[in-house]
Amino acid sequence: MKKAIQYFLIVVTLSFSTLVSMAQTPNQLFEEARTSFTMMDYVSAIAKLDAAIESSPNQSYYYHFRGMSYFMMKDYPSASKDYRKALELNPNEATTQYSLGLCEMMNRNYAAAIAPLSKAIELNPNYAKAYQDRADIYMNLGDYEKAKPDYEKLLSINPNNFSAKDGLEIAEMYLSNGDNNPAITPNTNQNNTQPTNTNPATNVAEVKPTTNTKEPTKEVIPTTENPVIGKLNTTPEEETTPTDPIDERLAIFWISPDPDEFDGKSFVAESDIIDIKLKALSTTPLEENQFSIVLNGQDYAPKFNEIQIRSKQNSSTFTYTNRIKLKETPNHINTLQIKLTKGTQVVASTTLQIFYNPAKPNLHVISIGTKPLNLKYPDKDAKDFADLFANQAGSSDQQLFGQVHVKSLVGEAATSSEIQGLLEEYKFTHDVSPRDLLIVFLSSHGFMYNEEFRIQGNEYDPRRKRTTSVSYNSIIRNLNDMECKKLVMIDACQSGGAKASTEEIYEAIAELNQAQNGITTITSSSKDQLSYEDTTWENGAFTEAIINGLQNAQADENKDDIISVQELFDYVRMQVPQMVRKVKNEIQTPNITSNELGDLPFYLIQK
Repeated sequence: MKKAIQYFLIVVTLSFSTLVSMAQTPNQLFEEARTSFTMMDYVSAIAKLDAAIESSPNQSYYYHFRGMSYFMMKDYPSASKDYRKALELNPNEATTQYSLGLCEMMNRNYAAAIAPLSKAIELNPNYAKAYQDRADIYMNLGDYEKAKPDYEKLLSINPNNFSAKDGLEIAEMYLSNGDNNPAITPNTNQNNTQPTNTNPATNVAEVKPTTNTKEPTKEVIPTTENPVIGKLNTTPEEETTPTDPIDERLAIFWISPDPDEFDGKSFVAESDIIDIKLKALSTTPLEENQFSIVLNGQDYAPKFNEIQIRSKQNSSTFTYTNRIKLKETPNHINTLQIKLTKGTQVVASTTLQIFYNPAKPNLHVISIGTKPLNLKYPDKDAKDFADLFANQAGSSDQQLFGQVHVKSLVGEAATSSEIQGLLEEYKFTHDVSPRDLLIVFLSSHGFMYNEEFRIQGNEYDPRRKRTTSVSYNSIIRNLNDMECKKLVMIDACQSGGAKASTEEIYEAIAELNQAQNGITTITSSSKDQLSYEDTTWENGAFTEAIINGLQNAQADENKDDIISVQELFDYVRMQVPQMVRKVKNEIQTPNITSNELGDLPFYLIQK
């Protein structure tokens, strides 16, 4: 019934859209569809794409984007049909090949998914998500020999890919025991197996209009865990045959936090409670009492009885999760090890070192705004942003931060050399610890030059583009020298002439952020969009929404008087499009890249 209602809405919307499209070009309809998709209005996106396709039926990316919309509505057969049509028109688009493979996985046609995933890899040899999904399918089919090189390739792309480490270790374990059965045929009626990532939004690949379809696009390496799924075709006899204790396969290793990720350094805990997750291997089922915890060299019984042991049907891999309360120690170091005991066998995880200091973190805010001739408010944006954090410090238990350091660089002072110098010297002039949060706010013109995204200094001269601007890459390099959490907010207003470069800017930011750890960037607009300011707000729309969200508590979605990074982004993502549409009759949608901070609280509402 729900599906019928959805299609009724599509038909009704299509009737209206058909009338509107008489005065619109297909590309205009496509842009409106992308906006609807961004706002999660997939019914409207499909209707607009229907009209665009009717007028221009040979544009492959129209079909791809409509396939994405169907995918988000979980109508996988329709999505698959559109992806296949897009590939008829442009067979060399790697993202469409991957999306088709993903559809086959969602339809549980695992063997059929291998061909498009392999084609995606052929077109883009560094397509991480395609390698991940294909490796997991091979694991499901019991073909560990083919799964192994895919996991190895994933680790060459991203050495910190936990799911690839997990998968490779399991594949090698089976191969070392002589287990490999590439002849296994998938059973498409199995109900216990899901695709690698069951959240479609993390998998749907967007294809952009391009004239060079053979050039592989850069892919974002997924940060979500990909559990290795058990064999599809294990027989009951294989599962119930008793295993001789001598041949018992028993192992345990960290998933998160993972000691290998820290290169010998301690994991920094933000509170006295940490959630842990480990993977255990066993040919027979495991129980809670077979796991034990050693904290600081002593047996430990958790106060929070939140032990969970999960395993997919017919799988020899088990996920162990628990919640541990840390202790205050003289050197602020806790050591944690998990042991697994089965019969006479005892295996132990690597020892995890945890740095825990109950002292409050500090907040560092660097707010930069130029005053270009053709914009009114970048300098005011920066001043107003800095003012938001003046009352966030204090020793009271009610405050989030022990100290708040705010540094503003605005107007004529915000030259390219001063911007670069401030960011470069900050690590020497301020004591920044791994527990601290650094927020960098930038409001100015942004532009692309020699394939680099650059921020104009106040003295910007188009005849001296490089020397009167600061590259975003250099900003990131300076931030990387400070071992703390980093949040970058960019209100990079564009002049009309820069419109063609906004997509390149978006991709440059995303690429750099994916190459670095610990940086979250929120930009004022998305691909192909401008950022707007207006006398109505006396700020940029993006900055105005931030002010309303924090100072006026509008972003406090759960009403707990504390605003997190995710809450603020959710608020500005909804408010900015409405503000700009009302005042400018234009489209502007803020975007976030690699949000590693997630629900980190960073702003306390003052009563």
